[in-house]
Amino acid sequence: MQLTPEERQRIYEEEKARIEAQIEVEGQTMAERAKHAWKPWEVAAVVISVLVLLSLLAGPLGLFARRIPPTLGGPVVTSYEFSRIVNGMSYRQVVDIIGAEGELISSGHLEGVAGIMEDVDTVMYQWVNPDGSNMNAMFQNDRLINKAQLGLR
Repeated sequence: MQLTPEERQRIYEEEKARIEAQIEVEGQTMAERAKHAWKPWEVAAVVISVLVLLSLLAGPLGLFARRIPPTLGGPVVTSYEFSRIVNGMSYRQVVDIIGAEGELISSGHLEGVAGIMEDVDTVMYQWVNPDGSNMNAMFQNDRLINKAQLGLR
């Protein structure tokens, strides 16, 4: 069967319109997906929230509390030392102020996106005194981003 030039042109135009409509629908679908995609800062916020929740559950007064063995001497961390610690400090600077290493209680890694966001390593340490009072510190990429204390004197 031989097609006339007009029939070929009509078939070409119909197929071109069909393909353009499909591309437009797929483009809208991709745009909708992009609207609902997780932003890197949203993922980081979720990771931090989970780490904080885990630290509360695993801390000395949390649901999974373990007995703190008695130690000799005074407290590991005091309210004075806590007050000297500020956001932006490195873990080593915090240890220098307290005078003791903390116990790593949680850690997480968020893979970065090239050209958008660098990798994010989040860790949380705790220091526990013999009386159960304590301090937690959260670091991202070795910089303090949050601290909390319970019952320090």
